[in-house]
Order: sequence, then C-alpha cells, then structure tokens
Amino acid sequence: MISFIVIGKNLGINILNCISSIDETIKQNNLKQTEIIYIDSNSTDNSIELITHFDGLKIYKLTSRCNAATARNLGFKKSKGEILFFIDGDMELIPQNLSFFYNLERNKLNHPFISGGFINYYYNKAGKFLYKKEYAALEQDQFQSTTGGIFLINRNLWDLVGGMRSIFRRSQDLDFGLRVSSTGTRLLRKKQIISNHHTIDYESDERFWSDLIAGNFLYQGLLYKNNIFNKEIYKKYLIKEVTIFLLFLVLFIVTIFKVSILFLFIYPISLILKAIYKNNGNVLIKFLRSFITDMNTIFSLLFFWPSSIKTNKYIKIK
Repeated sequence: MISFIVIGKNLGINILNCISSIDETIKQNNLKQTEIIYIDSNSTDNSIELITHFDGLKIYKLTSRCNAATARNLGFKKSKGEILFFIDGDMELIPQNLSFFYNLERNKLNHPFISGGFINYYYNKAGKFLYKKEYAALEQDQFQSTTGGIFLINRNLWDLVGGMRSIFRRSQDLDFGLRVSSTGTRLLRKKQIISNHHTIDYESDERFWSDLIAGNFLYQGLLYKNNIFNKEIYKKYLIKEVTIFLLFLVLFIVTIFKVSILFLFIYPISLILKAIYKNNGNVLIKFLRSFITDMNTIFSLLFFWPSSIKTNKYIKIK
C-alpha cells in the first residue's frame, strides 16, 4: 500500500489542487491499494472545507503547538502503507511521471528513499505570479544527502531513524535526509519532474525579512549542531558556509598570533566576493543578507537550544 501523506497550513486553493493531483495520480496509474492522509497545522482559512468532498480522504487537524515535523510524524502514525509518499500541500503531482519513482508492476519503490525535480512557481505575498524555475534541473540522476518537501520512502527506513525531529521548526526535512543518509541509504534524486510547487519567492527581500523576524535562520546552526558527528553534513555544507569558516579562522589567527586587527577585513571582503559571484541583484543587499545569515548561524550554534514538541493535540475531521 502507498500512503500519500500531505501536510499544510492556510494553503487555500493550493491544497485542493494538491489533493486533486494525488487523486488523478491514483486513477491514471490504476493504483489499487492507497490511502490519502491530510494533516492540517491548525489552519484558519477554508483549506479543510475545500477538500472534505474527496472520497476516502482522512483529515486530521493539529490544534496545539506544531510544525512540519510533527505533522509528518502524525501522518506516519495514522498511515498503514509500507510505502510513504510525503507531499507538501502547496505541491501538485505529475501523474504520468510516477513510474520513474515507483515500479507499478512490482509494487515497490525504484529506490528505498527517492524523489525528483520539481518546478517552482514563485509568487509575491499578494499572490501575484512572478516567474517559474526548475529545482535541481539535473542532466542525470544523483544521490544526495538531503531531501525537501516531497519524497517517497520505505516505512522501515522511516522507522529506522525515528521519523522527523520536532525540535526543528524549519529545516526538518534537511535534518531527516542527513540522518537517513548516515544509515547508508542516500536520497536518489531522479532527473524527472515529480511535481509543481507553488510558493513565495525564496530570494525576495520581503521573504528574507519575514524569515529573519520569525527566527527561521536560526535553524541552520541547529542543523549543524545536531549533525556534528554526521559526515554527510560536511560533504554538503562545507563550501556553503565558507565565509563562516573563514571568519573563525581569521579570529583564531588574530587572537593566537597577535596579527593586526586589519586582518579581520578578510571576512567582509569574502562576503563582497560572494555577493559578486552570485551575480543576481544588488551587491550591497546580498552582502547584508549574507552577513545577517552568518551571524544568525553563529548565534544559533552557540546559544539556540529550542525544545522539542513532546505531545500533539489533534482532532479527526474526516
């Protein structure tokens, strides 16, 4: 059995499109043993009302403190399938591409932990469409150490790592992928498109400041702390955080070898070079954003110790 597990909050028409795409995927591929479970993170809009008409759909609404990790963990507990298909509610499946990820004849995954590319459709906060861009855009399949909001996994592998850690309000999918990879099974990222994804533009200034105020950038440092002994994290993030490593190195040299404090200017110069290298947008703004995210990561490494969510309160809607 395949358990389609969808999570979401205040998604409006997007959740209707998501469930519709799953329903169409089941029909087009003539899947016999399936279930669809939607875990709602206490939405205040009409998301739930939009999807209650789907036959066989199970709906649970979290009513206490929750996040994407607790929602997926609850979806797992309520599921029965040996194959778990996790989908964020702002995504739409591509029905005709299921066979690239799931062997229809043998009723098994083509790899125990698998996903694909997807098309990001970016919008501003007012809901106006901006542009679209393919995520990953691979020329060939790749093994990776992290996943995102959509993936298929064997139930026993999910069990092996104990699901997702609720301490992560953000980056829980990255943490999960790293822990699964440490067992010896990395994510197989197929080059084929698995879904369309409708979201706020990740690179927009308004999203950046919104994430900053919400404390979302603190979870990158938490990700590093909780995977410090996981070699997979160094393979993926060593280059990404090169400016932080450089800052620590410069501070070490200035402190130990008593060189001129002007040596510290190597760090802001590295941020400027990073902004120029990205070559997309105002260099000063990119410099400022890189500096802020670096400081958030360093702060979280030293001082950010959030508590996990021990219990979930929820109600069954359908």
